[in-house]
Amino acid sequence: MLADDPHHSRRWTILAILAIAQLMVVLDTTIVNIALPTAQRALHFGNSERQWVVTAYALAFGSLLLLGGRISDLLGRKWTFIAGLAGFATASAVGGAAQSFGMLAVARAFQGAFGALLAPAALSLMTTTFIDPRERNKAFGIWGAIAGSGGAIGLLLGGVLTQGYATGILPALIMLGIGLGLVFSTSINSATLGVEAAHAGVASATVSASQQIGGSLGTALLSTIAATAITSFITSAHAHPTKLLLAHAAVHSDTTAFAWAAAIFAAGAVIAAALFEHGTKALRIAATASPATTH
Repeated sequence: MLADDPHHSRRWTILAILAIAQLMVVLDTTIVNIALPTAQRALHFGNSERQWVVTAYALAFGSLLLLGGRISDLLGRKWTFIAGLAGFATASAVGGAAQSFGMLAVARAFQGAFGALLAPAALSLMTTTFIDPRERNKAFGIWGAIAGSGGAIGLLLGGVLTQGYATGILPALIMLGIGLGLVFSTSINSATLGVEAAHAGVASATVSASQQIGGSLGTALLSTIAATAITSFITSAHAHPTKLLLAHAAVHSDTTAFAWAAAIFAAGAVIAAALFEHGTKALRIAATASPATTH
């Protein structure tokens, strides 16, 4: 089956291109979030408008993901990927040169729209290019490493990791990055395992959409838990809210949210261990997948 695939000899080159595209998306998202205060001062917009720089991207990206996946199945993954990549790069350049808040918000919305074309097309290309189980695991491992390291590089480029982070926060962030890298690569690999080539785009879009929805719900839940924790800490202190008390309350809210997040991850690990196929049975599922087609 691999010998009949015209793209098999170029599979690692294809992976390199897809990984660079993934890195670009992750870097852009991270750097934009960090650069928001600077953009706010330069373009003179208020805090109420600031959220729309992020929301414009998220709304366009999340609402068009499934459509982007279907387009890649119907019109071809290769050209959908190229169109999404070119459009995303152009929108990023326009956003970087924005002279007003409106121009920046519109550019971010177009980034989200083209990202909705790019993400499922890239993932479906990965799915249909690497069908050998061993090479597939390696490819998705590289993909996950790129996604995880891209966030760290974006933080460095954005100037967040200063000397105060080196001993207190950075080690924990490194451990978190390693864990998430292992989670993303294996979960995406498992979610697209055995999907027919004709439906790879929609399947990839569904995976991306579930990540977006889960991330949004998780952020909202943990933010609510943190807000409740800080309020209860201050109320239980029965004292005037001094700066020291507020600082302790902030630390308490963060540790409470992290404890809940750790519990959620632990529950997810138990569920994954119970539901995911493994060993020879997973290999048999992969063997029934349709031959790779990159068109």
